[in-house]
Amino acid sequence: MQGLNGQLDLALSDITRAIHLDPTDDIDVFNRGKIYAMKHDVNHALQDYSSAIKIRPDNYVVWNGRCWLRASMGKELHVALSDCNEAIRLRPGDANILNSRGFVYFRMKQYQEAIRDYDSAIAIDSKQGSSFYVRGLAKQALGDIGGARADIAKGKSLEPAIDKRFSIYGVVPAGTKK
Repeated sequence: MQGLNGQLDLALSDITRAIHLDPTDDIDVFNRGKIYAMKHDVNHALQDYSSAIKIRPDNYVVWNGRCWLRASMGKELHVALSDCNEAIRLRPGDANILNSRGFVYFRMKQYQEAIRDYDSAIAIDSKQGSSFYVRGLAKQALGDIGGARADIAKGKSLEPAIDKRFSIYGVVPAGTKK
């Protein structure tokens, strides 16, 4: 059995062939970047996201993807914030983008701004566990323990493995080992 990495390698090979046939397809380039990100090859992922943006600079999904990748790494956060802001400029009021920018603010320890973005994201789409979960972590960082517990619990109820997903990024509730 090849496992997930074997499948990712096959997908990477297939999409690379498709890109060679049409190097102007921003979606294929972006999707290859997503595969690289899943393989933890951040440099190639960022290269593909940047290439997809050059091909089609009005694609808010790619701007958001690049923002999220940087936020999940916890690096180049000011650049990630700029990417999110561009995505929001292109598509105002998108819950996914607000969620991503909230995570950037959380990583920057700008907890009030993170909470503001998560509040907006939740008002648009109250089914994203990550919005509640990370908003809860931001509230915890600000000392709102009751609000934090409620949000973290809500996030887990919407997405039971949310704590495992965010622990991969090194993001866990206070008092929890990373």
